[in-house]
Amino acid sequence: MNTYKKITDNLEDFFSEFDAMYRERTIQYYFERKKALAKLEATDEHKQMWRDNCWEAYEYKYAVSGGKGMYNIVGQGYYNDAGITEKAEKSVAAKIKARNATITKKLVAADIVEVLDGNVERSEDGFNGRFNVETTSGTKSVSIDTIIAGGYNIQCLHYRTLVKVK
Repeated sequence: MNTYKKITDNLEDFFSEFDAMYRERTIQYYFERKKALAKLEATDEHKQMWRDNCWEAYEYKYAVSGGKGMYNIVGQGYYNDAGITEKAEKSVAAKIKARNATITKKLVAADIVEVLDGNVERSEDGFNGRFNVETTSGTKSVSIDTIIAGGYNIQCLHYRTLVKVK
């Protein structure tokens, strides 16, 4: 089995702790958006805005919810708490799959023959991995930096993964 294949086969195990933390934070983010929207809708300002211009009120709701898509999940009443959790988990699964594909693509492109040594440091919001590898074109260094970015009212919580092969 090729070395990069071994690495990509183990990505799920390698990232399991980080992915669990990301999953938990994403679910928390969805429920924070739901709570913020409910708080807004209880204000007199929002009630007056709704009477004056419902379209403007919707735009404000979208902003507080984290966008129209998030409003459709947390604000329309279509989903109970279990449904919101399911939507968050589907989002997480898609992002994990995309992250693993990004890493795999870089490793395949580098044509890794052997991993010489490596080190992974985990932090509260991500990890940094450094590996020295042997490729068909000589020894190279691979760095994988992943953080959880965004949150609250800035933008939706997401992975940010950088993979560099030098």
